Amino acid sequence: MSRKTALALGVLRIGIDVNSVKSYVDMREEFKPVFQGVGILRDRQIKLKVDPEIRPVAQPVRRTPFGLRDRVKEKIQELVEQDIIEPVEEPTPWVSPVVIVPKPNGDIRICIDMRRVNEAIVRERHPIPTVDEILQELSTSKVFSKIDLKWGYHQLELDPESRKLTTFVTHCGLYRYKRLLFGVNAAPEIYQHEIHKVLQGLPGVANISDDIIIHGATQEEHDERLRQTLTRLKDAGLTANAEKCLFGVSELVFMGHKLTKDGINPTKAKIEAVANACEPKNASEVHPKLGNGGGTSSEAD
Repeated sequence: MSRKTALALGVLRIGIDVNSVKSYVDMREEFKPVFQGVGILRDRQIKLKVDPEIRPVAQPVRRTPFGLRDRVKEKIQELVEQDIIEPVEEPTPWVSPVVIVPKPNGDIRICIDMRRVNEAIVRERHPIPTVDEILQELSTSKVFSKIDLKWGYHQLELDPESRKLTTFVTHCGLYRYKRLLFGVNAAPEIYQHEIHKVLQGLPGVANISDDIIIHGATQEEHDERLRQTLTRLKDAGLTANAEKCLFGVSELVFMGHKLTKDGINPTKAKIEAVANACEPKNASEVHPKLGNGGGTSSEAD
């Protein structure tokens, strides 16, 4: 592996012991399945709860611009081949339209407008930890790793009945998701809950959505925790995005905070935002800086 590639994959950091670098390269090879493809959580299907009093709605197709139709067709085929979606060959009570979002690199993202379906989905209200709660556990840590789960929600399989809720229509026909998708109102809490269960009981490991952080007070403690985490992910059938993972670093940005061996600091971007903030010129511009969300009050005015 070249130096450039090693740096890009996060297995090499200037200033880290050579033996540590080698151990992370070996660890990636040992847990190779964790860094390949889009995984799927084993032995678990997600069932979306539905309010039976809400009547299903079949919405009409939203016309796709002709200039994007070929790319939409290619994206649909790609998702079918990756077992993310499947064609619908039967009557379906729910049909949602799609919104095509072009990306800067020329690719597109297919987004499903789930607003009408969300009116019927009963949320489970699993708690999602705050960043502050996780940061409290990191005060004595010196070594950090971050694992980014690939395509997040798509690693959770939907049960057959719940798939019907995700049916969408394009100029290519009707399709539905076989995996959990962005746009479902209950998706964040369901996903957080399932990943938390996979990692439950591991010391020095926490997650917010698809970001998993591993930390330790020493290199040895951190490396053992990292190995345990990769073992759990492998056994569960989950995969990570290798290009976005970082291993065994002394500094790490996590959810807008800079974690270092000397403590937790604001990121450079946050410092620059405060330093470069314009002086307020009226009452409305003062409110956000006071933390009251830009609301107005007669006293301030």
